[in-house]
Amino acid sequence: MLHKKLTAQHIELLYNFVQDNGVPYYDLQTELVDHLANDIESQWEYNQNPDFEVALRAAYSGFSKDGFPYLVKLRKEALGKRYAKLVTKGFIAFFTPPAIIATIALFFAWYYLFKFDKQIFGMVFAAMQGAIFLRVFYQRNKIKKKAAASGRKWLFEEIIHNSIFVLAYMGFAYQVTQFCFMKYTPDYITYALPVVVTLLTLNNYIGVFMIPKKADAYLKQTYPEYTPV
Repeated sequence: MLHKKLTAQHIELLYNFVQDNGVPYYDLQTELVDHLANDIESQWEYNQNPDFEVALRAAYSGFSKDGFPYLVKLRKEALGKRYAKLVTKGFIAFFTPPAIIATIALFFAWYYLFKFDKQIFGMVFAAMQGAIFLRVFYQRNKIKKKAAASGRKWLFEEIIHNSIFVLAYMGFAYQVTQFCFMKYTPDYITYALPVVVTLLTLNNYIGVFMIPKKADAYLKQTYPEYTPV
């Protein structure tokens, strides 16, 4: 005998249930709804007079005592590690010959600018960091507007566009700028500062431009209904 299947209305109720229980992200909601739906239909295989609410409570009881929020925490940690791997792969990509040449050229550009006028060097670097910060802020705001319009938040998208590896170095970038306005700087700074600024420039490019493109491709491949920012 064919067992009862969940209807579109049931699926909508499951999405509402998952969201009401502390999961605001659509990608994680979808995974949990799929898990709950399979559990409920498995229960219905052995019960020819099924009650949806009873089956849902039984399916939900199978999760840990901390419920869905604990799963959200675990998924954030897992996707945070995936994001870190993307950053690492981005840096490794610069070991290809064309990127190495571009990186060396970038270093010498910063080096000669520092030799020419360290204060101009500091102002150019500060302007670049300011532009990056505005870019990250713009992307965050864009994601919030898209989520408000569509009613869907995507966890991995939020992690990517928060650009945590970029913002983590903003305070350090401020210290770098301060060196440029000191009356006296040690000789080693002439070489060390351009190296640091070159690495920060690469970090900005990878974190703000390269990785978000890969995130969009990943989300689109995993969730066909996803629309990039």
